[in-house]
Amino acid sequence: MVRALYRVVVTAPIINTADHVMLFRVWLFPILREMVLRYVVKKQAFNFQFFQAVRFANYFPQN
Repeated sequence: MVRALYRVVVTAPIINTADHVMLFRVWLFPILREMVLRYVVKKQAFNFQFFQAVRFANYFPQN
């Protein structure tokens, strides 16, 4: 997916800057935002599971 992004961005014909800004706003920005949101959600889910496991282990100490 990154390679496709790179190819589109690099090989896109440079007609004028407004087209590039438009392309970035309409097409690249939602993809980047979704990637960041997925990363954040994954990290939060992992942290939540980790803290749940720690709490569970504290409820049942192993002697």
